[in-house]
Amino acid sequence: MVKTKELSKDTRNKIVALHQAGKTESAIANQLGVKKSTVGAIITKWKTYKTTDNLPRTGAPHKIPPRGVRMITRTVSKNPRTMRGDLVNELQRAGTNVTRPTISNTLRHHGLRSCSARRVPLLKPVHVRARLKFAREHLDDPEEFWENVLWSDETKLELFGRNTTCRVWRKKNSELHPSNTIPTVKHGGGNIMLWGCFSAKGPGRLIRVHESMNGAMYREILSANLLPSARALKMKRGWVFQHDNDPKHTARATKEWLRKKHFKVLEWPSQSPDLNPIENLWRELKVRVAKRKAKNITALEEICMEERANIPTTVCGNLVKTYRKPLLFARGAIAGEKTFVTSGKELDYEESKALCLKAGGLVATPKNAEENKAVSEIAQYYNLFTFLGITDIQTEGTFRYSDGKSITYTNWKAGEPNQRGEEDCAEMLPNGQWNDGACNQKRLNICEF
Repeated sequence: MVKTKELSKDTRNKIVALHQAGKTESAIANQLGVKKSTVGAIITKWKTYKTTDNLPRTGAPHKIPPRGVRMITRTVSKNPRTMRGDLVNELQRAGTNVTRPTISNTLRHHGLRSCSARRVPLLKPVHVRARLKFAREHLDDPEEFWENVLWSDETKLELFGRNTTCRVWRKKNSELHPSNTIPTVKHGGGNIMLWGCFSAKGPGRLIRVHESMNGAMYREILSANLLPSARALKMKRGWVFQHDNDPKHTARATKEWLRKKHFKVLEWPSQSPDLNPIENLWRELKVRVAKRKAKNITALEEICMEERANIPTTVCGNLVKTYRKPLLFARGAIAGEKTFVTSGKELDYEESKALCLKAGGLVATPKNAEENKAVSEIAQYYNLFTFLGITDIQTEGTFRYSDGKSITYTNWKAGEPNQRGEEDCAEMLPNGQWNDGACNQKRLNICEF
């Protein structure tokens, strides 16, 4: 049977008004042009509930019982790389038969989506410490300091490579139509290597590196292009040169050359391309170049030079102006193998958990007195409560770590946890003691790495 259009609220109210005026259901149906059965149903609803509004509808029953939902959410929280087929089998063993789409819909309803894992630089503890040290040293640097930095790096552009992503609007089964595809060839059809630099005042020189770069070639590039770029950009006295920790850049001969030329070099933490704003400038260049669709390597080089000249100086200025954002996790403390850092933001538990995961860490979870002291030092600095990665959301009445394991260290305040109301999250007071509180409160965000 075809589903008819729902009557407007105004029409439903007219039916009730006419009924109260003494008209019959047949008369009302004829006057308003609706079915008699519909008129009767609306009058019955009004008599029963004193309203003509739509009542809450239960909908179809859930395929997965609450216990099964908790089981699969706990599983993917412990191991985000769990396959849907594994979850189907796990539920089947528990007596619930569902399909993979049902698994996806259920997890999506609980805020969990299947996404491609981000590729990020491998960060060892020594790298995390170096990044934290860099952020601490430069968090309070004025904007004028960053405006006087000359940023540099190398990048590669392929003729038919993935210099940028491309999305298309297409119909089903038309994915292979030429207008909906990106042509590729082996090894990208050739590529060019570029060295470039920029400052807040605009792009510096951009040159093509024709051979495999070594330390000697790198020094030749700097000799021919670094100072001219600084002069063209009118860098102020005492300007600072930035390059990463590539072996060519940190070679003894390169360091000695920079020292003899009296160039100030910004000390740089390893494995930190995300801290270099030139990466955003390279993306801008690659997007512009991809739109030009170069036919050969020579044309690709020419287009790169043209598009580099077309990049507005305001783009460079904005990249430098917002540079403090990569230094988001600036204040922190170290205990053993763990590094605890804060964004300085006050978030609820789920927001704090999401921010830590996005940064590659977890909500701070002290597992000994030393770690507890490190977290409390940050909380004391801000004089704020902070959430810990300990809850009883999955196991009501029993606090556990976010991976479901039993907690091995506690520092509860006397009389806590008291389990009042919906106090499912553990929080730390500035003095280092723990308390149980509601997860929807705003607390200082502290992550561990």
